[in-house]
Amino acid sequence: MIVAGGAASFGLASLLWAMRVTHGERGAARKWRVRAAELEAQLARADSIFSSHPGVILIWEEDIGAGSDGWGAPKLYGSPVALASLFRFSDNSNTPDPAARIMDGLADLQASDANGDVTTLRRRLLDLRSDGAPFSLSIVGPNGRFLEADGRTAGARAVLWVTDATVKGLEESASKKRVDEMRDAISLQPETFLEILAKAPLPAWRQSGGGRLEWANSSYLNAVEVKELEAARSKNLIIDQSFPDMARRALETGQLVEELRHIVIHGQRRAMRLVALPISGAVAGMAFDATDE
Repeated sequence: MIVAGGAASFGLASLLWAMRVTHGERGAARKWRVRAAELEAQLARADSIFSSHPGVILIWEEDIGAGSDGWGAPKLYGSPVALASLFRFSDNSNTPDPAARIMDGLADLQASDANGDVTTLRRRLLDLRSDGAPFSLSIVGPNGRFLEADGRTAGARAVLWVTDATVKGLEESASKKRVDEMRDAISLQPETFLEILAKAPLPAWRQSGGGRLEWANSSYLNAVEVKELEAARSKNLIIDQSFPDMARRALETGQLVEELRHIVIHGQRRAMRLVALPISGAVAGMAFDATDE
């Protein structure tokens, strides 16, 4: 009985000692479980707030200045209605990534900042991601639509808000006035403008910011050896493999880019002076035969 009682007392003492030792750890574990639940609730609230935003929000998790190859890997937030609205601008994008499709569609449209300076979202976003330079832009979209784009830094992150601002009275903005002036000029004799480009004796074409061929004249189709524009568009035929890089540089700098390239056209090696010119939403290309020069 003495031995049994001693063993029971020893076991009880050991249990009490173990409970005392582990009390702090169990308390800490309980504390972290509560904290994790609070963080999950905060994230859920943040997601619901982002989803209720009337536009879309893109957040680059990589540090500011980490580089600007392509569009990176931004996280995309926004309501289904807002996403569907902005996907209308992404018809000519080559990528399946939703964020990249939206950026391809919006990045090179004509935009103006608070000072009225004409620029593009691509150039301002490059400044934001490389130097943290904030911006606010009004973007002129197709069919008279207007978008607001605001870029800011949050810690070491770059954040972009894009909102459809057509309903906010921007119809009277300076950007709208410039668009109306161009439309009025073209509406006087639209056939003349189209005929000049279509029958020009040099290849001329239009490429989207995402790298898709959108339009080309008969000289271009002849150079790439197809008869119909739809055939050239479906195959995305490029007159020279260097042009996509020229187009990228033209879009990033907002300046004309020109290079002399040797291109084989109908079995003949020709010296062609390629020109990439940034225009609203795309790049215009032209090729001048400089062989004789």
